[in-house]
Amino acid sequence: MSECVVCEKEIENKGWCSRCELFAEALVGPGVSGRPTESERAELEEVLGSDRGRTSEARWRSVLAAHADSVDVQWFKRRHQGVERRGTVLDAESVDESAFPLDDEVIENGLQLLRQRLAGRARPVPKETRRLLQRGIPFPDGGWLNCINHVWSMNGEIIPGKLPYVHILRALTGTAKEQRQLQDFDFSLLLGVIGTLSMPRNRAHRRRRRYQMAHWREIPLFHRGHWEAHGPLEGTTLFFSWVEWIDDLLRSRLAEGERLPNWMQGVTGPWSHFRDRGRYRNEMPPEVPWAAFAELGMPWVDRWDNETNGGTEWHSTEQWSGPALVVNRGRLFLRMLRGGIWKKVPLPPWPELWALLLSWQLSPPEHPAHRRLRTLQWIWDDPVGELIPSEQDCRALGLLHSVCEANDRCEYQEGSPAPGLIVEGTSGLFYHVQCGRGPHSARFRVSGCTSMEQANQGEGMAICIREGPGVGRLPAGDVITSVVLALMDDLRAQENLRPLAEFIRTNRSREYQQEDDRIQYRIMNRLHIAGRQRWTRAFPGLYEVLIRLPLGSAMLLPLEQRGQLLFVDNRFSMIIRDEEERELVEGLARATGWRPQGEDGEQIRWLRNDVPFEQVRHWLVELLGPFQRRHGQRGDPPWWTLYREPFPHGNLPDRIPDALNQPFADGPEDLFDAA
Repeated sequence: MSECVVCEKEIENKGWCSRCELFAEALVGPGVSGRPTESERAELEEVLGSDRGRTSEARWRSVLAAHADSVDVQWFKRRHQGVERRGTVLDAESVDESAFPLDDEVIENGLQLLRQRLAGRARPVPKETRRLLQRGIPFPDGGWLNCINHVWSMNGEIIPGKLPYVHILRALTGTAKEQRQLQDFDFSLLLGVIGTLSMPRNRAHRRRRRYQMAHWREIPLFHRGHWEAHGPLEGTTLFFSWVEWIDDLLRSRLAEGERLPNWMQGVTGPWSHFRDRGRYRNEMPPEVPWAAFAELGMPWVDRWDNETNGGTEWHSTEQWSGPALVVNRGRLFLRMLRGGIWKKVPLPPWPELWALLLSWQLSPPEHPAHRRLRTLQWIWDDPVGELIPSEQDCRALGLLHSVCEANDRCEYQEGSPAPGLIVEGTSGLFYHVQCGRGPHSARFRVSGCTSMEQANQGEGMAICIREGPGVGRLPAGDVITSVVLALMDDLRAQENLRPLAEFIRTNRSREYQQEDDRIQYRIMNRLHIAGRQRWTRAFPGLYEVLIRLPLGSAMLLPLEQRGQLLFVDNRFSMIIRDEEERELVEGLARATGWRPQGEDGEQIRWLRNDVPFEQVRHWLVELLGPFQRRHGQRGDPPWWTLYREPFPHGNLPDRIPDALNQPFADGPEDLFDAA
């Protein structure tokens, strides 16, 4: 028997137990769904096992040797070199050597200079990098690769996305044997496929970003943080990107007399819609002329053709394949498991290896070729490699398990159709809690149900419950546990969660309507009182901390409008909810001798380096008057009476009182609140 890597429960197979896997997306991301099987690990271990303990290059050579004759390697060989693809041979476009009056020696010296400047350890300044890439990189077939204003082109054909120019230079300046092998490669085709790895989802997104820069106040109207993490056809995202790019290339590469049908004119536009996450959910891509694609000789085309059953059905398109190959700073990386987490590992500058991995990644998510790539990512360093959450997350998830095991009104649903947690509330209603991206980027989704059967099917009504400011630092298990406990006692929790109260009021029987109306009145009254208490309790408490801390103390104020205020070496913290509260905090800090010192990550660092203002009492009257007129009640005593005179610096208290040396909280809404 093996143990679960998260909760240490005994399980039959290695890895995660079925309960912990329900929360994998919140703990380590969606990668657990791509975990290879034991047979897949054993099959690839036969290739890598003999090279365990050796260099990574030795293992990569073993991978290439095992697939040397595979179509996944041969697809990017030039056709005029005798590599036949489905009986179609591309014309070997003759290059007018007079247009490139450079001999081999000059080209070799130029490549060595480019490698020294662009691929060496000493990185040139961005201006020099742009100048060298604009002049271009010569290739053995007489072609030139250059980059102008972040747009790559090869022999006048635009290549999308980013390119690993550092690795390209190392490949072009390798050994004599490696340079001879390059004569057979169709680099423009290979680099075009690499460029699709980093293509934007569609042009509309680029237009949206430019509009945001000019009209930054309208950003919330265009960027919705509660979109789902992965689209309805996420498994085909990379394939769609390749379809969009291949149109122009095909038209220029087909032999004389052959013309690409006009179907591409109407396909490239609609296909981009299906790479736009969160939209066109109920639509499917147009029919694909697989016969025209098959003439390219690329192995992933046949695989998608078979997967989609001739283009009429899409079976594994919703399976998320996850990122694998990544282009960053001119290098090509492969995401691999190291120490239980994903890390980007640079690949060797071998075009044949790139072609092999690209073909695997472009294949359907459930195809054996793509599964082989996923297995390689998991077992590269360790044959039993697994994604492992942090120790803090493991403890938090263990707490959640203990809560659910000790309560009969909470149970796991591990199978389909709706895996998650089912909670029965004190109101008699049921809730389905599922891990994943929820409203306003929350790490969970809650659906309200009127019956157990509805909860089992996951057919309830979505309830907008979100994480409050500052909760993102808490482990996912702690947050979900708090949500589950609140839903168990939903009649009490509804006083702090308005969407929950609305769901209960709508779905309970008529005999409870009068009681629910009273609860609604208490909710509104409590919200008013709690909001008023923040001005009369929270900010005087903050002022007490500000005047007690010695010179040199540091305060961290969030950059965003909403966020958590912290102190260095003091546990007091509070949530800044809006711009008005932020204005009061900054006024109190300046009045007591605090000054901003610049940004520190996602926060602004304030230091106490001065004595309080003279006549600080008069200053407090002027500062607090507008806030009391807006938020106070008639007959309230002046708010400035809640603020004492500052302590002299020579007579500061020895320590902060315990009541002020802890986070301020005015209710459960500080943990999570309604939208």
